[in-house]
Amino acid sequence: MNQPSTWSARGMSKGVFLAMFLIPFVLTYVVGWLSPLIGLVGVATGDGGGWIASKLVHAVLYIWMAGASWARGAANGSKWAAALPLTAGVFDVFLAFVPFVPTVLNIVALVVGVQNGRAAAAR
Repeated sequence: MNQPSTWSARGMSKGVFLAMFLIPFVLTYVVGWLSPLIGLVGVATGDGGGWIASKLVHAVLYIWMAGASWARGAANGSKWAAALPLTAGVFDVFLAFVPFVPTVLNIVALVVGVQNGRAAAAR
């Protein structure tokens, strides 16, 4: 029996994309809020590795969002949208002193991913 799948060779559905994008999107803020606490624990224990661990988690979350954007881009003809979370990750991990850029880039990637796009409309 053939059941419609949300993940196929043509990309992922909007619902799966929203879940795969919003979960790490929210987690980037949670990790960002916990980073100072992780750093203090590292200093208190003499380990000092808490800061590196939080940045590594940030990087993994942004790679996750880029993968979701790329997979959704296969469905709507915008694989280039994967560059938006990757760029946001660079700003969030390495250039954290520049505010709002990661948030704006991630919201643009979310909007692009939810749209149907020209390639999907032409089918």
